[in-house]
Amino acid sequence: NVPTQISVMSSVTPITENPKARHIRYRVDVEIRKPELFFLKQPDRWEKRSVEEVHEEMERTVAYWLYEFNEQNSRELGAFYNPFDPAQAKRFEEKLLPWLNGCIFGEGLHASRATFSVE
Repeated sequence: NVPTQISVMSSVTPITENPKARHIRYRVDVEIRKPELFFLKQPDRWEKRSVEEVHEEMERTVAYWLYEFNEQNSRELGAFYNPFDPAQAKRFEEKLLPWLNGCIFGEGLHASRATFSVE
């Protein structure tokens, strides 16, 4: 009874060079690829019995790294302004997914898709 995939949300308001502030929200689809690694990585995860508890633990793990991503990349994220532009959507995924997967691989998790919107 382990959820195979969840979506984790994050947002950041970078200051752009012109100077404008854009509020960028994004969603990342994450799945447990190696359940044995996910549950053995931290002993307190052994006690997670419900789907909701596992979902919360996955979300907490990924959210931590998304905060780090926002901090390290806030200036570059200001360049994304049109989520309907296929080139921007692709560049966003190319920036986020390899970085995030490098961080969560050791947790048995994998991010497969990322989308953004601008408010």
